[in-house]
Amino acid sequence: MRHHPVLDPFEPLQVDLGDDWDVNFLGVRTRRMFWIGGDQPRQDAGNLPRPDEEYIEWIDVLEAVSNARDRFTMVELGAGWARWLVNAVAALRHRPVNRPAQGRSFGSFGDRGWTLMPSAVRERFDANASVGRFAAARPSR
Repeated sequence: MRHHPVLDPFEPLQVDLGDDWDVNFLGVRTRRMFWIGGDQPRQDAGNLPRPDEEYIEWIDVLEAVSNARDRFTMVELGAGWARWLVNAVAALRHRPVNRPAQGRSFGSFGDRGWTLMPSAVRERFDANASVGRFAAARPSR
């Protein structure tokens, strides 16, 4: 299958972290408990994203990273556990020039992942050695 051209510069990583973690093609580690049906592997570090309902989100994030110049700033609303924010930071590391990164993740009241916030966001940043300035916040009513 031919992938979207924005994926061309990304070489999938081969990583095995055992039974409690999944690792995607960027090397982002995610505890399986974050996924519905978390006892089963969900991501494969050896493969680029599948063309499914999330494929366009991958394209959006990777295009934003590819188009970044001096700085990369991202806000993730309804973040749950900051999935796309952490993926963006990992994609930045694959760029030839390191750029300062900052991000904000905001959980929403209707987001089923909100109960994991902000500890899950902090764990994801720590597990993936995210660099830059990041914050997690609950929106006001």
